Amino acid sequence: MHKGLDRATIVIEDNVQNPDNGRDSHHYEVVDEIKQYLDCHYVSPVDAIWRIFEFDITYRYPSVELLQYHLLGHQYVVFNDRNELHQVVNAAREKVTMLIGWFTTNIEDIEARRYTYATFPSYYIWNKALKKLTKRK
Repeated sequence: MHKGLDRATIVIEDNVQNPDNGRDSHHYEVVDEIKQYLDCHYVSPVDAIWRIFEFDITYRYPSVELLQYHLLGHQYVVFNDRNELHQVVNAAREKVTMLIGWFTTNIEDIEARRYTYATFPSYYIWNKALKKLTKRK
């Protein structure tokens, strides 16, 4: 129902035109910024109604959660180039991802084994501070 704004494609060009007469003079075009804005911004009737009635345009329910997947020991590790190598390696060993948390929860909680990895977020919440999955209440 709501696919976004129409006419969202624009082109940005250099304003300087150098005539081909061998001189180093530059010619600047006159730019009508108001006309450019009006040409590029189009509010469709559907978008206008959604804004008039103050409906949420970007809200999603249920919220979408990106589920990470990786091979064992191949999870992403983010580090600063000033970190010591041994600190980075130790942090990588200790890093618990959602996928590892899913496996751990399946080992510890018999009820969790009924859910696939894709349906798991409907029943469990990833606690970033604890780096652990906890059951929804």
